[in-house]
Amino acid sequence: MIEGTSELFEAELVLPDTRLVEQAKRLIGFTRRFDRMRQDLRLLMDYEGLKKWSEKHYKHPLPLLDALKDRYPLVIFHGDVGNGKTATAEAMCSALAKEFKKEAMLFKLSTRVRGSGEVGEMSTLINQAFGIVVKQQEKRGSHFSLSTRAIR
Repeated sequence: MIEGTSELFEAELVLPDTRLVEQAKRLIGFTRRFDRMRQDLRLLMDYEGLKKWSEKHYKHPLPLLDALKDRYPLVIFHGDVGNGKTATAEAMCSALAKEFKKEAMLFKLSTRVRGSGEVGEMSTLINQAFGIVVKQQEKRGSHFSLSTRAIR
């Protein structure tokens, strides 16, 4: 745990993680879902791969790459409670880290970010969580993921 983050994060995992690899094996239909999403996720996450592709086919980086360079990828899963959104997201993050052969970090938000009900408290806590993730990304130069359960 990073100092001072225990109230914001339920878990912080270095990826790829063997527990998440095993979890993916138990998820019905995970491989099929991941295969359908893999290309889209690679486009969101693999700036260096896109740059190499652009240089190979166009002999220079395409201007579109500038728009992708500073973006944080965001994927939103939706559905009923208990249908495996969180488990699928975590397993996909681990699978991508393994596929890219890069260390990544998964920060799993705690339900405590809901706060105690004060106006603006939840937004403040979520902003603090994102601030921690961004600082860690800058510090380590790794890919990071922020995972949360549905907040109602």
